[in-house]
Amino acid sequence: SMREKLSLSAFRHTAEYDCAIANRMEQRFLKDGAITPVISPATAKELRYGENPHQKAWVYKDPFDKGLASIVPIQGKELSYNNLLDADAAWRVNGDVSLACKDKAVVSIIKHLNPCGIASSNDVLTSLKQAWDGDKVSAFGSIICFNQELSLECAKWLDDKFVEVILAPSFTKEALELFATKKNLRLLEINPHNGEYSSPVIRSISGGFVMQDEDAGLDTEFKVVTKKQFKDEIMELSNFAIMASKHLKSNAIGLFINEDGVYKMIGAGMGNPNRLISIEQAVGKANENGYQDLSNAVLISDAFFPFADNIDLIQPTGIKYIIQPGGSIKDKSVIKACDEQEIAMLFTGRRHFRH
Repeated sequence: SMREKLSLSAFRHTAEYDCAIANRMEQRFLKDGAITPVISPATAKELRYGENPHQKAWVYKDPFDKGLASIVPIQGKELSYNNLLDADAAWRVNGDVSLACKDKAVVSIIKHLNPCGIASSNDVLTSLKQAWDGDKVSAFGSIICFNQELSLECAKWLDDKFVEVILAPSFTKEALELFATKKNLRLLEINPHNGEYSSPVIRSISGGFVMQDEDAGLDTEFKVVTKKQFKDEIMELSNFAIMASKHLKSNAIGLFINEDGVYKMIGAGMGNPNRLISIEQAVGKANENGYQDLSNAVLISDAFFPFADNIDLIQPTGIKYIIQPGGSIKDKSVIKACDEQEIAMLFTGRRHFRH
């Protein structure tokens, strides 16, 4: 039994060593192509359970990437499988939006891997309040990510609310003292990402894995394809809206506004096989949030509109601005429907599916 234990340990160690060397050489010498991920049981930590209590789970740390998987919470109970996935989702959308909104305070709120609230403004507390208002019901038991230091004012505002995990670059001493009374709340110190991802996206399938690089970078090739043009304030909102909506699960529709310099999501429909249902859900949530007049809102679709029926559904809502990738064989009929309804539509030329 001792020889079995030691031989397994030895070969696991050499496997990790060889993978690490190959991975580093790939980073230096390989410009494009499949890479060798470093996934070793030596760096694995067993979690309390997986997605559900009857499932076993582990988190594997990349020895060369000191990211979320390696962070030890400042306080709170052990992170679960779902906590880690949601925290990662909150960090990714927050970083993407931060790239689009330079020097702004961005707060993202995640529930079941979907942004249920996100806002950007000149003030952290304002962004927090506006993000929370995006979906107050879903924000219960959520994961929240900040791109700036979390202040005592934010901690006080969250004091009577149930939150699972909070991520921020730093916490003030006073905020930590207040949070210390919440023994189960996990606090993680992590900086926003800079748009570059060192680790690939890996998912298992039967008999193997699929791997891809992250959907990174800002959309820059904007083309208004309708007679009606975009107002300046709507164009200013567009980068924020696209970066936020790209993290909604497909089929995704997001509604966003610029309200006195505060960019925020006011409604979303996501994860539906039917895009029309996603539109109905996004509009319904916006109305529920008190936004009956949607004439200054921008609607984002993560994929092109395959038919003009999307425009027929949008027209009665009062929405006048649509952003989508374009590229459908039915683009001309969709554009014609927009022109008939005096709706402005912009093509980005880039799709953002997230399954």
